[in-house]
Amino acid sequence: MGESIELKRYEWPADSAPPAWLPDQRAIDVTECADTVDGHPLLIRSYRAPDMVYRNGTKLYGYVMEVALQLSPNTRVVLSITHPSPELQEQTLAIIRSIRVISP
Repeated sequence: MGESIELKRYEWPADSAPPAWLPDQRAIDVTECADTVDGHPLLIRSYRAPDMVYRNGTKLYGYVMEVALQLSPNTRVVLSITHPSPELQEQTLAIIRSIRVISP
């Protein structure tokens, strides 16, 4: 496995708290930064974790970039991408920073 890309949308009742958004339990060197995209709160997280990438049957560290974009008070979109190298993690950050929200 080289890369893993996952996109999920979460919605919860307006009268309840949002679900927790936590890194993988194996996460090491977790960093987070907050930003906004077109007025929507955005949280970017990066970390590495063991045994997330397999190459020729060998377990390797995975380098993860995740972003949670709050679309409304009770809707969140989460993008998570795992790479076999930190260089690809940097490219993913550039892609994340290009995200835009277009309202109808």
